[in-house]
Amino acid sequence: MLPLHDFNAEFLHDPWPMYRLLRDEHPAWYVEGVGVWLVTRYDTVATATDPTVWSSASGNIFPFDDPQRIGNTLGTIDPPVHTTLKRVVMKAFTPRRVMALEERARGYARELLAPLRERDSFDFVSDYAQPFTAAVVAMVLGIPDEDLAELTAAIDKGFTVDPTQPPEERHAGRHKAFAYCRDLLVERRARPQDDVISTLAAMDGDGPRLTDEQIAVTSGTILGAGYGSTEHAISNAWVTLAEHPDSYAAVRADHSRIAAAFEEAVRHESAGHAFGRTLLADVDVHGTTIPAGSRVGLCYGSANRDERAFPDPDRFDLDRDLATRRHLGFGISPHHCLGSALARLEAKVTFEEALPLFADVQVEARPENRLRILQFRGFTSIPTSVVHA
Repeated sequence: MLPLHDFNAEFLHDPWPMYRLLRDEHPAWYVEGVGVWLVTRYDTVATATDPTVWSSASGNIFPFDDPQRIGNTLGTIDPPVHTTLKRVVMKAFTPRRVMALEERARGYARELLAPLRERDSFDFVSDYAQPFTAAVVAMVLGIPDEDLAELTAAIDKGFTVDPTQPPEERHAGRHKAFAYCRDLLVERRARPQDDVISTLAAMDGDGPRLTDEQIAVTSGTILGAGYGSTEHAISNAWVTLAEHPDSYAAVRADHSRIAAAFEEAVRHESAGHAFGRTLLADVDVHGTTIPAGSRVGLCYGSANRDERAFPDPDRFDLDRDLATRRHLGFGISPHHCLGSALARLEAKVTFEEALPLFADVQVEARPENRLRILQFRGFTSIPTSVVHA
């Protein structure tokens, strides 16, 4: 019996030895305390794309039986409904719209970093990553600055990654976030602006049209996912570079390497770490049959450290070839992350603005500051000490 009965704090801080053991000896492992089969090899996770077998309709976040589970979102529906909804939403997330945000995002990054230039230490999460990612996704949706603090507080409760939080608090937070998006939709119908909610509301006579409820729920989940997951991805990259000073120095000296560094950090410390599916048919995983009806966790984090796919996978390598073998840090089709281009833009802006300010960075990646859930890998706090340039 493997010593993995639940996803405890010790495992969540350093899952890599256990993942290697599971990949080598038990590539499909039933976690008794959680009620989920964990699949960990790259070849299985990367090919779990057929929605007639690997269904998201019963939820994609553990625990699956959450009575307040959010339904009818991009992450919790299957094709053909998912295909229709994603096609419509993608029209609002055009490359032009994403790239048009760069100047505003860069201005906000500079605003947040300015006071940190006067300090020798700060918390990268609360002083930068949280407010920056929240503000950028709010720009996309068209949420006014004056509403952001109250709304992100609701998102923090409603889309919590803390399993100890009472379910009624999650429900209240989600209800408040969705109610806000419904009200904003009414305003945008009357006075359209250049934002995603206005674009979705205006899509009449151009293919499928979303209902008002679909727009509100989709907007709320975009806010929750775009704020939280991008915050964790950028924070993980910050910690990873700080823990590899030679790489930090190399990227600081040559900003053209920022994109590659971020992609490797996403592989090495996958923020989108594991997501659930429900099997609609029996599946054989390297000799183990997982029966239909089972709940399965696709462990992107483990797959991205699979030595069968990535040589020397535990090493952070700025020169790693990720074109030949793609990492799974932004998910897989049909549930590939809709906001991946936005996350990459936010990372580019963050490191182009932050690296010139600090000649050296030291971080405290404490186990007690880890997120307490398997689905997302990140930190609630990252104490950071710096040497100014």
